[in-house]
Amino acid sequence: TSDGETQWREIQLGGGFMSFDAPRVHFGVPEGITVTGAQIRWPDGSETPLSEPLQTGALYHVKRH
Repeated sequence: TSDGETQWREIQLGGGFMSFDAPRVHFGVPEGITVTGAQIRWPDGSETPLSEPLQTGALYHVKRH
């Protein structure tokens, strides 16, 4: 973020009986702070950078190619 903070979240799809993480992540961003980008690390270690500023309050759909 523009104030130097880094947030992260791990999603694990699958798992035990009747347990899973929904494939959606929410980050709380204080008013007046800009999200300068994001980095997605996939299970195989590859990464997808989102290097443009991200709009707060928006929903982004990221698809791995």
